[in-house]
Amino acid sequence: MLHGEVSLRDLIERYCEHVEGPRIGTAPVVRRGHHLPASYLDVLHVANGFVSNRKAFRLFGIDTQVPALDLHLWNKSSWVAEYGDLAANLVFIAEDIFGDQYGLRFAQGTDQNPVLVKFCCEGGETEVIEAESLAAWLTGSVLREEPTPLDWDLATAAFARGLMPSEAEHLSFSLPSVAGGNAEESNLEVMDRVFHLHLLGQLSLRNRHLPEGAKIDRFCPES
Repeated sequence: MLHGEVSLRDLIERYCEHVEGPRIGTAPVVRRGHHLPASYLDVLHVANGFVSNRKAFRLFGIDTQVPALDLHLWNKSSWVAEYGDLAANLVFIAEDIFGDQYGLRFAQGTDQNPVLVKFCCEGGETEVIEAESLAAWLTGSVLREEPTPLDWDLATAAFARGLMPSEAEHLSFSLPSVAGGNAEESNLEVMDRVFHLHLLGQLSLRNRHLPEGAKIDRFCPES
């Protein structure tokens, strides 16, 4: 039985505005060459993807009714290639409203014991999420009045200004932080999420070996 299943279901009902029905299938799921672990698939038996807190957090599922929540479509989307080796051995299972991704990082050549991580869309750095399981992290950090994985104060300031992205959009910085922009509400806009990550993937690759403050060469977003 999934650890904390009752509380997970209750919290999903409380904080989510869209919930995909439980995944019925039990067949193994392979994405980007990796078998996804039981810790993720067990959550999908409670909710096969969801959107919570005014679309601030989106968990991806398998063959979802809403294309924006489909794990297969998202992981094969063209933006992933823009991050090059920064996204190697990662399967993205969720995202937040600012475009940061949450995923499973696999060791090269094995599907054993993938690590839950946060993939920062600006810079492409990964941060290990310390949690007993995906379900424990969702119930303890995500499904609450003020989700902690993202800057909730900044999100609510954007909401107050009328910036309300759909599931297929992000709150993006007009001038990205990696290009010298400020992480402030006045620098936010709503942007298509694939376009957003195309931009940031290019910037992240070009910026990663540059000293702080160095000028970034021109980049060409996909139109």
